[in-house]
Amino acid sequence: MSAADAAALMVKMLNKHGKVQQDEAAYYLHIEFGEDHVYFNGHGNLTIKAGVLAAFNKLTPDVVWIPSSRYWRRRYEGDEPGRVQSVLKSPPP
Repeated sequence: MSAADAAALMVKMLNKHGKVQQDEAAYYLHIEFGEDHVYFNGHGNLTIKAGVLAAFNKLTPDVVWIPSSRYWRRRYEGDEPGRVQSVLKSPPP
């Protein structure tokens, strides 16, 4: 399976749950694809490979990354420009 297939699985998770936790995505990618698209970093944490993240970014131009909580979500009105958001925001009413 390709990095695009792994990214598509992340998009399914996003659509189902409204956000994608990095650790959960890495776990499910590991179950689905083995170590083809994830690896264990120097701290022993399961991590998503760069090729999958690049494919996910291409599939989800309207998604932002929340580094403090380590998850992706759809962009809200009022988010800062760019993909990385430094402040947690509540979803619009």
